[in-house]
Amino acid sequence: MSEQIRPRGTEYELDSQIECRRNQPDLCTIYRSEPDEMREMSGWITAKGDAFVDAQAYR
Repeated sequence: MSEQIRPRGTEYELDSQIECRRNQPDLCTIYRSEPDEMREMSGWITAKGDAFVDAQAYR
């Protein structure tokens, strides 16, 4: 599953990718949609399980 968003006040978009795993917590990775070469290697964040919540639930 993936989703694309544009954070308020930014000039870039973010993509997210959820990896559903059977015997381990799911992983969610967020990264810039069109990173340059250096950001592609370091400009992302990954969290396990329920560390992320549905943004719509808090708006």
